[in-house]
Amino acid sequence: FILQVGEKYTTVAQFKKCLTYYALANGFSLLHETSGEVRVVAKCGQRPPRVSDPKKGKQRKKTKYPCASSDDLPKCPWRCYARWMTDEKTFQCISLVDEHTCVRNFNFGALVNYKWIAKIFGEIRANPDIRLCDIAELVMKKYKCKVSLHQCTNAKKYALTEYEKSTGEHYSMLRSYGKAILDSNPRSTIKLGVTVNPDGKTYFDRFYVCFAGLIDR
Repeated sequence: FILQVGEKYTTVAQFKKCLTYYALANGFSLLHETSGEVRVVAKCGQRPPRVSDPKKGKQRKKTKYPCASSDDLPKCPWRCYARWMTDEKTFQCISLVDEHTCVRNFNFGALVNYKWIAKIFGEIRANPDIRLCDIAELVMKKYKCKVSLHQCTNAKKYALTEYEKSTGEHYSMLRSYGKAILDSNPRSTIKLGVTVNPDGKTYFDRFYVCFAGLIDR
């Protein structure tokens, strides 16, 4: 996956998605130094190595990153700047230093979150009973990216919840769909059946369509 100066995107979300795929394809973590609707500045997400024998503060209880100044570490030059082009109505990559001097670590931090996992892997929606370890295995197999079971739990909940919402939205449009058919095909037959549960909520039952062309035969 390659980033290039001059590439244009319809939205800032599309550009950020492109950055995520770049990081996954190349094995480098990225950080958004500036992230807004008008401008995005991304830099290498290089971190100091973990300490194996922590001595100070919270490091005594848990392995933490050492409290080292960023000035003590060699700077990785990778940097990307993109902004919204008002005249062209596009989000465009303006400058790019496409060079990493750090070592690949395949640790992507906030770039890979539960929402991203839920949207990318349709297997979660297709199989609601999928195991968390299977979700983690799918991510590892496709992107060489390690995710926690906690992320997989949230991804599964999010995927199924969003699926239910989107399904409900589609069903709610059936009346409009039926009206559109009658507007374009007068004398057609449209029947929408619903059931009302004891909780008072209305649920879809059936939808019948017979176009006028078939009736006239």
